[in-house]
Amino acid sequence: MRLFCLFLSLLCLLALTACGTEDETIPPVFSNIQINGADVSSIPYTDSSVTITGNIDDFSATIVANSAATGERSVGVDSSNGSWSFEFAPLVAGLNSVSFTASDKRGNFNQLVLNLIYDPE
Repeated sequence: MRLFCLFLSLLCLLALTACGTEDETIPPVFSNIQINGADVSSIPYTDSSVTITGNIDDFSATIVANSAATGERSVGVDSSNGSWSFEFAPLVAGLNSVSFTASDKRGNFNQLVLNLIYDPE
């Protein structure tokens, strides 16, 4: 009887592990996105570089930035609070696009795309 109970307990544990949790399908979420310390704006930026900051809800997520100006670069995430920062430079006159892809250990991902207008005049 004990062996049967042990077997049943192990079977239940394996079933729960295989089912996983709902959190396994939720991708990392970007929040508090700012450029040079202010909310993102459609007004043209006049500096040739900007600092983009934000938070990610999964503190262990990996973030990769990609743009024509910078190529693909890894963005450091502060594992104590989920904050991150990225210097986007040099901007070219006109439209500049940068995308951020956050991925978690379970393979879920989310993308943030920012389109910035740079007017040096």
